[in-house]
Amino acid sequence: RFVSSHGSEQDCIALQYCENVRISRCEFEGIYSSSVKVRTSVNVSVSSCAFKGLGTITEARGVEFLEGARHCSVSDSQFNRLHEGVTTGGNTEAVSRDIAVTGCVMSGIETTGVSIGPASESVTASGCTIAMSDGASSICASIFGSKSAVTGCRLSYGKLAGVWISPARTLAYAAGTGGEPWNGSTALPTVAATGNVIDYCNQGVYVAGTNNAVGVDHVTVSGNTINGCNAAGVRAESTVSTQTLKNLLIANNTISSVETTSYGIEVHKADGTVQDITVNGNMITGNGISVTGVSGTLISDVFLSGNSVNGAGTYGLYFQFAEKCIARSTSCRSCDTGIHVLNSNDLVITDSIITASTTAGASVYADGGETTTDVGFQGGMILEG
Repeated sequence: RFVSSHGSEQDCIALQYCENVRISRCEFEGIYSSSVKVRTSVNVSVSSCAFKGLGTITEARGVEFLEGARHCSVSDSQFNRLHEGVTTGGNTEAVSRDIAVTGCVMSGIETTGVSIGPASESVTASGCTIAMSDGASSICASIFGSKSAVTGCRLSYGKLAGVWISPARTLAYAAGTGGEPWNGSTALPTVAATGNVIDYCNQGVYVAGTNNAVGVDHVTVSGNTINGCNAAGVRAESTVSTQTLKNLLIANNTISSVETTSYGIEVHKADGTVQDITVNGNMITGNGISVTGVSGTLISDVFLSGNSVNGAGTYGLYFQFAEKCIARSTSCRSCDTGIHVLNSNDLVITDSIITASTTAGASVYADGGETTTDVGFQGGMILEG
């Protein structure tokens, strides 16, 4: 049992240039820095440990895997009242890679439960339960690294998001005994948030374009159950000219009870590049799906298929400042308006089923001097009620 009561900011256990180390059934309490910090080490496992912080110390972290940490794990451990639970990262010389965080329980975490840093590769958080404290900027799990995933976790009360995804495609994958260099490779991030239950977060999953030349690419958000968000269930956006967001799949999520001014799924472009976005097979109760750009910066190349919206307060499917998008086999029930198109061009909407709308099955119009042209409703639209 390791206890600190005198305010020392030293790490409790610091490993460097170590191999095949096991830390098991240990208790850490009141550590002011990192309870376990690992650098340039291989095969370090932390299991069945308890980490308890003081709740007010911003440096307090449970386990950190930093530059050169490889083939390491944290499992079946408890984290309580810490600044961060488990973090991974590195620097411009070396990354951390092949890290597994499994079956951990985290409660009262101030900022991030599992933080997968930008200089990380192949990190997975699975089967964890993470409940945040009242910290204003808290995220249950974040992915800024490559080839990483958050899967099968229970995530609650993230004041910013349940899962925050913004991976930079900047890591090299050369073989070597140390960490791989951080040198701007073109290797794909291929990150995912899958099979999670996300409750009462501000946003369920947030995917942000990144400020680099290659941007976010090959991200999957699928099979999540998202409840009670204050904002969107899933939101993906690019907001500045240097950001890129592409090859994003949002599929087979179940989303309910989203705040009335937001949508279950939002895809937004304010600037930068957004392309090749697929939204498929999602079931949404409450406000439906929005695809939006801004005046002079239209969003394009968004494909929607097989989505179902029930009981939207306003729109089941909403397009604004969009072009060259396709919506196929959309089901909207008990929405104010099933499908709403505003200031958009070259849209194809096919095989829609719209029932029990209170205002209109579909509406198409322009305002503010903008135009709406070439919007095609094809393949049979069924309007009932």
